[in-house]
Amino acid sequence: MHYYTIALIPETTDVPLEVARVMAPYNEALELEPCREEGEPDKIYWCNPEGRWDWYQIGGRWTGKWDDYDPEEDPANAKPCFCRTSEVVTATCKICDGTGTRTAWPIEWQLHSGDICKAASLRLSVDQMPRALVMSGAWHTYEVWDSEAENHRMVYTDNEWTAFVKERLAQWDGLAVVVDYHS
Repeated sequence: MHYYTIALIPETTDVPLEVARVMAPYNEALELEPCREEGEPDKIYWCNPEGRWDWYQIGGRWTGKWDDYDPEEDPANAKPCFCRTSEVVTATCKICDGTGTRTAWPIEWQLHSGDICKAASLRLSVDQMPRALVMSGAWHTYEVWDSEAENHRMVYTDNEWTAFVKERLAQWDGLAVVVDYHS
């Protein structure tokens, strides 16, 4: 699944590098300590107990979440359609409707400047609340997986989470960045 988070980073000219630094400790692929397979106590493997993601990108499927930007309408995200061979375009193509161009996959979308802003100036509505908020040394999440109950358990009520996120944004003297993470 793809989830929307906000990464809080210091003011910087290298946003991707700072996002990578804040996200790194939560990489599911890190092998930090021995873990046991549930239901198989003799099966031991290396894992990251703090792992939250196996892939992420700035913006991604959530690009434009804070403004009216539509990445599918941005000419910078247009690519030649698969049906195009040299100068010939298949008029019956269901992807491009015969135009010869298609929208790139979200992982190929151009970075949108509206996905990066001063955290304290960000005013989010309830429908713009992220699933998680990550900053150096802390990953805060709206809900967690409860393996015993085999479902998600709420950590915060909607109102508590909204207040928590807004408070952290107001207090952060740096940047807020839209991040699409997969887990």
